[in-house]
Amino acid sequence: MEHGSKGVIPSQGVSFTFVIDSRHKIAASSSGAINRKMLEEMTSWAVKPSKKTADR
Repeated sequence: MEHGSKGVIPSQGVSFTFVIDSRHKIAASSSGAINRKMLEEMTSWAVKPSKKTADR
């Protein structure tokens, strides 16, 4: 079966979004399309000062 470019198989995939924290760990993830509100909810912790920072 011919697939165009050698070694490339056409596919339809699901998009994924990953939020990576400052320790380089996955803090949140989502499969499929997301909107701005969903992204803001996934990253809201990133814009809030941590307790350690607030206590200084």
